[in-house]
Amino acid sequence: MKSLTAGALALAMMSSANAAELDYSYLEIGGSYVWVSDFDNGDGVFGIDGSVLVTENLYISGGIGGDGDATSIVIGPGLRLGVSERTDFVAEIGVANIDTDFGSDTGGAATIGLRSMVSDSVEVNGGIGAINVFDDTDVSANLGVVVHISDAAALTSGVSVGSDSVRSLSVGVRWNWGGTLRERD
Repeated sequence: MKSLTAGALALAMMSSANAAELDYSYLEIGGSYVWVSDFDNGDGVFGIDGSVLVTENLYISGGIGGDGDATSIVIGPGLRLGVSERTDFVAEIGVANIDTDFGSDTGGAATIGLRSMVSDSVEVNGGIGAINVFDDTDVSANLGVVVHISDAAALTSGVSVGSDSVRSLSVGVRWNWGGTLRERD
């Protein structure tokens, strides 16, 4: 269960534009409830993740999270391509390190998906992710909603269903600062 929890957390961190309103420079703090098949026997996990836009189409994302028994760290580059004025295709690859009571492993992670502003303040995102650690690959489908309460702040929520019967619900608070690293000079 602990490796599945850590793997689900790592995938969720990679979940969460050429679309004008989508922000790729942010810091998010949140929590998830992760369970395998039985909702009553899950674990709460806490995480911090973020993203920094490096160029118009490239960003770096990463995060750390855990529940006291397992810790996940994921970092890697992402690519965003505009599909329409309000929708981006995103693809990320990364390195994932999972540390549990019974061992530690480093593997790969990848996601593809879409991010779309469905109104001036609501983003819907979703995709498919995979992580390979402890000689096991878990594939998950992810769906999320980001409600922008100001230019700098947003509330996030999400759900994930994995191939190993791992499921998670998450909520968080996001601080957006916008722009690319070059624009900050």
